[in-house]
Order: sequence, then structure tokens, then C-alpha cells
Amino acid sequence: MPTMLQGERGAIMNHMPMTQQRISTEEEVYELDKGGAGQDIYNKGSWMLHTLRNLIEDTAFFDVTRRAVYGRPDPKLGNFTPRFGSTKEYEAIVRRVTGKDYGWFFDVYLRQAALPELIETRTGTTLTLAWKVPGNGRFPLPVEVQVDGKTRTLPMTTGTATLAVPKGAHIVIDPDALVLRRSIALEEVAAWKSAQAAKPKPQ
Repeated sequence: MPTMLQGERGAIMNHMPMTQQRISTEEEVYELDKGGAGQDIYNKGSWMLHTLRNLIEDTAFFDVTRRAVYGRPDPKLGNFTPRFGSTKEYEAIVRRVTGKDYGWFFDVYLRQAALPELIETRTGTTLTLAWKVPGNGRFPLPVEVQVDGKTRTLPMTTGTATLAVPKGAHIVIDPDALVLRRSIALEEVAAWKSAQAAKPKPQ
């Protein structure tokens, strides 16, 4: 699964929000020139779910998934029928299962095109992390930080956190790639690929 996710991560475009908050035609959902999100429906969607799973943890995530897919928490052969659900319904299931409102999470990942950006500032022995999201709203998404091989989770309750780190320490943010966030490196690769594709081919 990590290999598949990494392949999908490089394909995320972030041109349009994944949900348009209205009834749309198939073309309006998928086609970029008609305002759709294109393949982000799949690539960004799977990464959003990957991030949500880490946030609410496995027990709640798979309970949510059973209810969303089968319409009940105890699916068995013969006791469910195929179904479709809306974004609002999915959010309500997450809220019901977890007992928490994750509107802030869905507002950023589903209703905004841009990804959340984690701003890293290191001054001496102090590391500061701060989330920057479209509209500068609330975004208390926890982040794992590895310092010299030891990993800890920063709750980011207020959207920011400060950590004392040894001078010269080796720091890795989100070492297991659990969080979908902006990557300038991936944006530069995508821009380079676009430029290469636009060049005329030698005759």
C-alpha cells in the first residue's frame, strides 16, 4: 500500500475542490475543463482517507467505512444492499462514530483545492510547526516528528506546536507519510514534467 500511495501522491493536482457542494453531472465531476477535480477524486480521495484513518485510528475508521459502504455496522451476506451516500452523510457518520466534529478536516480536504501547508521554523534548539490552510481557519491535525530516530506526536491543538530539540539533531517531519500536505518538491516536479511535455518533439 505505501508504494501505491506514493504513486498517487505525485499525481494529485489540486486544481479544484473535490466536492462542489451541489448536484453535478458526471462531466462536471471528472472533467477539468468543466470545473471537475479530475483524477483527484481517486488520488487525493485515497490520501484524504489515509490521513483520516491516522487521525481517528483503525477501530473508528473501519466502523465508519462499514456504515458508509454497507449502511450498517454489522454487514453479513444478505443483510445489506448496494448503496450510494453523500459527502454530508459521510461526515455525519464520522461524527456519530467518533463523537467529534471533524468539519475543520473536511472543510480543508474536500471543500478547498489547496492542500494544508506545514510551516517549519527552527531557531537554535527550538522547532516550531504551524499549519497554514486556505482561509486561515482552525486545523488541529496532529503531526509525528522524529528527532534523532525517536518519534513523538505533536497534538497541534491550536494549529501550532513548539518542540525543544538538541542542537544539530536530525529531524524528520511525518516520517511515515501519514498526512496529506503541501509538498513544494512535488509541485516543482509536476511543473518540470508539464514543461517537458509542452516542448515540441524533435522531427
